[in-house]
Amino acid sequence: MAYGSSASIRIKGYDLQTVAPDPLVNTATVSTTVTDPVLENNEETISTPLGATVDLSIVKTCPVEVISGTEIIYEILVENTSDIYTAIGVRMYDLLDANIFKNQRYSLDSINWSTWSGASPKLI
Repeated sequence: MAYGSSASIRIKGYDLQTVAPDPLVNTATVSTTVTDPVLENNEETISTPLGATVDLSIVKTCPVEVISGTEIIYEILVENTSDIYTAIGVRMYDLLDANIFKNQRYSLDSINWSTWSGASPKLI
């Protein structure tokens, strides 16, 4: 490449993944076989926010009434209604008052129950 000259290259591609990192990060580097005394400007990284979004929704149901001192079970449905994009790292939070709700437990299958900390494990 001659002194003072430049070259422009365009690279394109489609992100066809339904699970893509947000933002999309891309790094380009340049090198030469001749000594380059300023290496700091030989790499450029850019981040492009992902325009695709997910649409999470949550619905919480419970019995119409409960008798004091008996068990109450809340059912919480978390859904991703996006047409094509997968939500990553989904967690559901529900802080129950420890003075009211004793022995807080949760289940993902209504069979196995574990101690509830106020946050679900990653759902996806």
